[in-house]
Parts: sequence; structure tokens; C-alpha cells
Amino acid sequence: WIKIKSSTLSSQIKQKFSYFSKGYEYLRLALNSWWNVGGPDRHYNPKSLHSLIRKMTSRDWPIAYEAFAVVFSDRADILASRLLAEFEIGPAYNVDACFSKKGGSLQCYGSCMEDGSSSTGKSLSRMEDGLLGKEMWQFVQTSWVQYKRWLSLVSSHCQDLNYEVMVERARSTIRPSTPTVYEKGIICFRNQILLRYRIRNCLQHGLSWLIGQDALGFASEKDTCLLNAVLHLLQ
Repeated sequence: WIKIKSSTLSSQIKQKFSYFSKGYEYLRLALNSWWNVGGPDRHYNPKSLHSLIRKMTSRDWPIAYEAFAVVFSDRADILASRLLAEFEIGPAYNVDACFSKKGGSLQCYGSCMEDGSSSTGKSLSRMEDGLLGKEMWQFVQTSWVQYKRWLSLVSSHCQDLNYEVMVERARSTIRPSTPTVYEKGIICFRNQILLRYRIRNCLQHGLSWLIGQDALGFASEKDTCLLNAVLHLLQ
């Protein structure tokens, strides 16, 4: 389903770009290559990509912005699928009703933190779910570090595009809502991994377990570091 979604979105973007359809394909391949090798490589050097982004932005910045959103969405989907495969989480896994997106995308984790601090006994009662969730958080944190490094590299070549975003935000008569390229990448990671069906419930159990262990003084140094990293990620 990830390949189908990616193919559909890419096809739509190419149609919107028309003249720059090859440019979008080059952009997608370049950013994926940078992810795979951990930075720019000889096949997709920063200078040529920077020049392409400027041309795309100059021609139609909203479409250029959408192209980055598709690439970020694809990457987040891939990470989510790897997480599900790593822990063999099937479609039958129960999803807790507390994970409503109403009132903010990370509200579910806020309620989880309240539950963990007020009733540590309850958060520790499902040991297996808690340990599974903790292991998943370790996977998520490792993925996040790599994703954030890649996202910072990508956004550093989007000065012109971010300028257009800031101009658009300044024009808004109401609350500015258009995120920068970097912020858009973070939103994709959170929405498609932290809040994803079949993942979010497991992560809630893991966070409750970490909070409970910390509150009771049973947390190891490694678990405390993981909890701090998770709380920072959820800010």
C-alpha cells in the first residue's frame, strides 16, 4: 500500500509540474539517495539540487512545497512500515480509544503521561505491552535521529522556498498556518508514525511504562535517557 500511495502522489505531482516533472523525479531520487548514504553524494551534488529547487520555487512555489511534502510523507511511511514489520504488529492489534486527534495531534500522549504519573501501578500492570512499547520507542528514537539529520540537510537548501512560506504567513489575516519546510517534515513524522493506527497504542503503553518505572525509582540510566528523549520528541 505504501508503494501504491507513493506512486499515486508522485504521479499527481508530476502532472502538476508539467514542465518540471523530470525535475521532481530528480528531486525525489536525490533526497532518497541522501537518506541512504547519510548525506550528499557524487551522483546528486548539493549545488545542482540547490539550483533545481530555486527554479522550481521560482516557477510555482506551492507545487514545489507540495513536492517536498510528498517526499517527507514517503519517508515517514517507509519508517512506519519498518517499525510494524520489526515488531510484527498486525491489523488486529487493539487501538485504545484515548488516541483521538481532537484538540491537538499529540493530545493522546499528554493523557498517557497523566495516567502514568497518577497511577503507576496501573501503568505497570501490563508488563508485556509496556516492554514492547519501550522497544518500539527505542526504534522510533533511532529513526527520529536519522530523520532529523536528513531533514535539516534538506531544509538547508530551501531558503528561497522558506522565504515564500514566510511571505505567505505574513499575508495571512488570521493565524499563520503554513509550516516551513523543516516544520512540514516534522509534522509528517509525527502524524504518520507517532499517531499511526496500530503504532500509537503500543507507544502509549511504552511511555506509561517508562513513566511508571521512573516514578517508582526503578528506571535504569538507559531507560531514563530514553524517557527524556521521548518527552523531548513529543514537545
